[in-house]
Amino acid sequence: MILDVGSGCDELDIARGDISIDLCKAPRNNPRNFICADAHHLPFREEVFDRVCMYEVIEHLENPLLCLREIYRILKQGGTIEVSTPNIFHWRILLRQMRGLSQILSDYGHIACWTKTEMQNILLRSGFSIIQFKYLTLPNVLTPHRILDHIARMILPSAIAERNLLTIARKIGGAKK
Repeated sequence: MILDVGSGCDELDIARGDISIDLCKAPRNNPRNFICADAHHLPFREEVFDRVCMYEVIEHLENPLLCLREIYRILKQGGTIEVSTPNIFHWRILLRQMRGLSQILSDYGHIACWTKTEMQNILLRSGFSIIQFKYLTLPNVLTPHRILDHIARMILPSAIAERNLLTIARKIGGAKK
């Protein structure tokens, strides 16, 4: 059973779970088995999900540690969590910084930016064991810079060329207190 935390509310958002939650009351993307809920206080009993997806959500959370501990609580032992966040070292973000322009990471209600090390630290503090880090561009990210992004992928390392950081971690113990 897969839970999608922060499945989104717009038509372009992709819901990825058997059950989807978000704070909106009437999502236009029509996720399956939708529940309006706060990710900091998940309305599920302990150890019921095999996998939790949390794409482009953690940077919006007031208390990401509390949310991750809730996810740890509802995951079965050996269950996995997939967390993606904008890549703060993406080439366009770096260029904007060098030019002194406003940061696009502060748009869209982002509260925090996450590096690979910071993501690893908060997941470890939540009780998870890291499996893998990947730099990629999520399929629902539309950009007018497709050609430039394609060229960047050909000449730059993925840690700069891709728009997102995806972290996959596993629950290795019982419920975290």
